[in-house]
Amino acid sequence: MSRIAAPALLVLFALAAPVAGAQGGDAGRTLHDLFDREWQVRMAEFPRLATSVGVHDANDRLSSFSLESLARRDALWRGFLAELDNILLEALSEEELASEIASTALKTAGSPDDVVRTVLFLASSPYITGQTIVVDGGRSLGR
Repeated sequence: MSRIAAPALLVLFALAAPVAGAQGGDAGRTLHDLFDREWQVRMAEFPRLATSVGVHDANDRLSSFSLESLARRDALWRGFLAELDNILLEALSEEELASEIASTALKTAGSPDDVVRTVLFLASSPYITGQTIVVDGGRSLGR
């Protein structure tokens, strides 16, 4: 599941579930910086995805699916999720939360059910392989 849903979980859980950690007015900036860093890693790790959203920095290569690359990506996503755990979403101002939601094409916060439905679809579709499914409400479209 981590190869399919970990990047999307980062965005979804950031918008859908309160977590514990950082407080004060810097929560919005910290969250935004985390999203930006995760986006840059996602674009570097998945060149075909990057190309499909108009980022052409890595058009000359393909994603690596070696065991080492998968383990490295898993560690990266776990690190992003650990950072997310340190951001207290309740500390976000209404404006900061509205800004994050407005950055999605659907203009709504996601829920864990959105990821669950995607995972169930993929689990019931054995012929789908090697795809990156981004469950972010269209947030990545505006990049």
